[in-house]
Parts: sequence; C-alpha cells; structure tokens
Amino acid sequence: MLRLNKVDKSEKGKVKKHCANYDTGFKCIGVIIGGKLQQKIDSDLEGKTCLIANGKKCDYYNKCVKPIADNI
Repeated sequence: MLRLNKVDKSEKGKVKKHCANYDTGFKCIGVIIGGKLQQKIDSDLEGKTCLIANGKKCDYYNKCVKPIADNI
C-alpha cells in the first residue's frame, strides 16, 4: 500500500519544520538575530515552550521564519 506523508501547514507545523530555534517538544533555543545580523541568546525564551505553540506571537518567527515558510 502506498502511503503519502501528510504535510502539516499549521503554524506549529511550520515552526517544527522551518524554525532554527525549534528543539524537540516545542522548546525554544532562544537565539535572536538583530538588525545587523548579530546573534544573542534571549534568556526569556531559552529553554521555554515555543510561543507559537502556546498561541502567542513570536517576533523572531514573524520576522525571520514566517515570510519564508508561507512561500514554500
């Protein structure tokens, strides 16, 4: 029997597939990229449950991931 993989196009599915900060179980790594591409760890996000998975807004996701993930 041929089985096709189902594509999850929900926001949580996009986080899991495309977000560089995603870690197993929707834990956030917490890396933030600044205006001049500098990176820092946001201690308020690091190791916490993903904001998108909790139905909240995430600046990193909205600025860096969503524009690309929505066009794939």
